[in-house]
Amino acid sequence: MDPDATPPYGTTRTGKPIVRIDAPKIEVIADGVRATWPGDPKAVVMFKEVRGGVEIGYVSAGAQTGQGPRMLASALRTSARHLGRPSLAKPNFLESKNVINKTIKGLLQKGEIDQARTIIRRSALFYSQALGGRPGTPVFITSGDTIVVQVPVTY
Repeated sequence: MDPDATPPYGTTRTGKPIVRIDAPKIEVIADGVRATWPGDPKAVVMFKEVRGGVEIGYVSAGAQTGQGPRMLASALRTSARHLGRPSLAKPNFLESKNVINKTIKGLLQKGEIDQARTIIRRSALFYSQALGGRPGTPVFITSGDTIVVQVPVTY
């Protein structure tokens, strides 16, 4: 891969663009930060800093299948440098309202909290490792119909 080439840096066998995961474009928006990757319009990460942690608003790896955790970590590190907020590079916790998909919501409604926690923990492991940390036990915070998952991260 030629580092001086213009994105995308080639394509996969199926014709999807390949981008440099470590080179997101950072943009401050009304509700936080949006990171995009030149060359792959579907690769987007949105988050905001909250109480010493990060609330993940949206993660789409686009054509970089399976790279969401690495892309979030890259976006946080790049934002920490560009915005002068070192705490973004190593947040105390990750939090998300959007991680609750139908499967997990169904498990929680049936009272199968341990099974839901196992699924969340697996995902949290990938995101925490991409940040260079380890996940703690996921906590479910409910407010009306909204369920928030908060996972502490230690380094």
